Amino acid sequence: MDIKKKITNAPQTPGVYYFKDRHKRVIYVGKAANLRARLRSYAQPGWKEDMLREASSITWEELSSDIEALIRESELIKKLKPHHNILMRDDKNYFFVAFTGDEFPRIYLTHQPNKDVGRPLGRPTSKADEVAYLLEPSAEAIIDELVPYLIRMQMYHLILEANASEHSARRVAMKTACDNADELAENLTLFYNKARQAAITKEIIEISGTQNALEAA
Repeated sequence: MDIKKKITNAPQTPGVYYFKDRHKRVIYVGKAANLRARLRSYAQPGWKEDMLREASSITWEELSSDIEALIRESELIKKLKPHHNILMRDDKNYFFVAFTGDEFPRIYLTHQPNKDVGRPLGRPTSKADEVAYLLEPSAEAIIDELVPYLIRMQMYHLILEANASEHSARRVAMKTACDNADELAENLTLFYNKARQAAITKEIIEISGTQNALEAA
């Protein structure tokens, strides 16, 4: 069965695939979230033609998730060192997710989990002396780690928002009370001045009337 015909029979599942030469040596390893869709791309003109000319067969390994496929691809490339895998043949580390030890942890990425203060999340993808680390071991593991922190952060933000709302309400109430007090003081002053003016006017009228009465007598 030729390669193109076998590709049409590939499963639509996550996994890794191997191209082998006529001596049954693995010359290229790849990963895919959908093996059939990924392998069909090799039928396009100009796509890895040098590798395809050398390849005489293809096989694959089905896995449970694309994350597991990524881990498996890394392991195979480091173990087999296929000469057509250029990008992943070095010993560089993957990113590592780490959490600080604060009460409300900060999440960040690092290449050196052993040197950072944060608590790393991940597992080794190789048994070599210099271990490479992947972003996470599985979708379930990272959810189990992240959800509790996410809930705590959400609760913390809700508490902050509640405190901020309370302080804002207090400031608005205080401003309203001050404005009402100023208005009341202004109204009372105006009322007092009017009453005082009325009393003075009444006294003047009474004095004038008494004087006129005396002059008439």
